[in-house]
Amino acid sequence: NGCEGDPFTVTATVNPEPVVADQTVVVCSDEVLGTDFGSSSSVAATTYDIIDLVLNGLTVSAGGAGVSNGLSASDLSDDSFTNETPLPVDVVYTVVPLTSIGCEGDPFTVTVTVNPEPVVADQTVVVCSDEALGYTILGDIDTPLVSTYNLTSILSGGLVGASGNQALASGLLSDALLLDVWTNETPLPVDVVYTLVPIGDNGCEGDPFTVTATVNPEPVVADQTVVVCSDE
Repeated sequence: NGCEGDPFTVTATVNPEPVVADQTVVVCSDEVLGTDFGSSSSVAATTYDIIDLVLNGLTVSAGGAGVSNGLSASDLSDDSFTNETPLPVDVVYTVVPLTSIGCEGDPFTVTVTVNPEPVVADQTVVVCSDEALGYTILGDIDTPLVSTYNLTSILSGGLVGASGNQALASGLLSDALLLDVWTNETPLPVDVVYTLVPIGDNGCEGDPFTVTATVNPEPVVADQTVVVCSDE
């Protein structure tokens, strides 16, 4: 009927959203990220939803990274990825932060640059007993090139090595096994297995590989004596 009532109010309480900046991290292949989702610059984010994960051809090697909801900030830290390509590859998370009462912030990204690891194939060499291996370790034929090797295990198969043989050590060069000598006085060939970890020129570790030295046996003949008469 056109009559005015008394004024009333509509009060809209607008709860704040968390604001998290984009993040970047650089790691080696198979190295855990070791970082948390970023904190909010406004109201605190208590959980995080990963709404997209772009692997760009890499595989998840630890942490179970994937699209998931209700994650804590530290759930990012144990993720890792395998990069056996020649070049660094970016893995990109798209993440939504949420407050304790469920207010969503704008998505942010975590871009992980995964540097490649050297890939070295298992290798074999065949020598005779008491013969130096004379073998130079073959590194990665692609990038990253191998700069050094860590010798982590030697399985001698029961053979005795020379006193100057290479011991377990880090930072070795490709000629580390060149002068190793093993004695095989058994009836059969015996394998000596070296396990090495390659370190790329970018500082990243590759998966362990083996150099198997097959040591062929030497004949063992005892000293002999014979007694005869003159002119016999």
